[in-house]
Amino acid sequence: MTGRPSHYEVGKASDLYGALTDGNPTTWTDVGGPVTNGDLAWSFQWDFTLAPGESYIISKDKDIVPEPATLALLALAAARCWPAAGGGNSAQ
Repeated sequence: MTGRPSHYEVGKASDLYGALTDGNPTTWTDVGGPVTNGDLAWSFQWDFTLAPGESYIISKDKDIVPEPATLALLALAAARCWPAAGGGNSAQ
């Protein structure tokens, strides 16, 4: 991640959403959990001041890593779609 966040918070999505939409200023508490159940979400906060004409870039790289059951399902689907040994279609 470029542009290190000033604050962060991990929690239930409904709690984070509520904090952002309640009409009051929100400063995250730098709490990373634990969250044991529910719809998990995370949020970052950046605090900076821009001069006229100045910009600040925030970027986040995402790596998607499927959990093992998903990988197994994808492997089974690929195996069913792969042509049988000997190749080609054969009329029966």
